[in-house]
Amino acid sequence: MCFNSKFDRLNVVLLPQVQGGNDVLRGGLFVPDTYIPPFTMTDAITNLVIEIAELTGAMTVSEQLSKNPKLRRDNRIKSIHSSLAIEQNTLTEEQVSDVIDGKRVLGPPQDIREVKNAYEAYFDSCKMAGVFFMDSY
Repeated sequence: MCFNSKFDRLNVVLLPQVQGGNDVLRGGLFVPDTYIPPFTMTDAITNLVIEIAELTGAMTVSEQLSKNPKLRRDNRIKSIHSSLAIEQNTLTEEQVSDVIDGKRVLGPPQDIREVKNAYEAYFDSCKMAGVFFMDSY
């Protein structure tokens, strides 16, 4: 197909081919009775459309998760602290936050190790689930 101008290309895309010429009035617009698109739908096109939809969905989820990283970080610290407190970990929430930030904390070495392991496990589970999070705020 040869195009002489960009308007010729637009006509091919925007003007449907009609068989029989029986236009029907639907919703105030004349819609052709039978529409033949200017392309053939193949498995490759369908797969690409599906891939685009999946990536768009992943981007949408990622955008929603990154709206308030400080709130997510605070909730993650509270979750880790609460889970470890059940297991008799004596560190406070502030100390848990400091351990995660890499600061030195005065406390039992076993409790500090538990915080580091819990944070690493949380990070790994999020990574496997395809959820990315930032610790900066």
